[in-house]
Amino acid sequence: MVNLDKLKIHLSQEELDILHDAQGPILQKVMETVVLYGEALEADRLVDIEGPGHFVIPWSSPGIPPPIELLEKLAGAGLKTKFPFTLDPKPPFDFENLFVRPKEGAAIEAMYGVPAALSGESMRISREIKGGNDHSRIYKNVI
Repeated sequence: MVNLDKLKIHLSQEELDILHDAQGPILQKVMETVVLYGEALEADRLVDIEGPGHFVIPWSSPGIPPPIELLEKLAGAGLKTKFPFTLDPKPPFDFENLFVRPKEGAAIEAMYGVPAALSGESMRISREIKGGNDHSRIYKNVI
């Protein structure tokens, strides 16, 4: 857990409560991640997201596996986003739409070490978490 005594970012009582596990371990971990990211960027505070966003999955970064396990946990906990979002296209793994031949596709998969089938998983999971509920305030931007 985050050491609250050393935080420079200012958090609301609701954000502190979530950080103290008041709404479950999944939201607590998400808030901890957002707060640490904000701290790294020297943000003063978190702000509410006020409109649709864009979700990026690091498919084409060798050595950075897609966060499928994390997304599965969020979807499994029933979390929904407050606003809809777009999802990054899946190059270089969009073999069908990029007209990649099987031999080229196999070479791309070997080079990046990520099976193309995982991109379908990200699409399925993103459909599960799109929507809105009371827990969607956790998805915030840092300023």
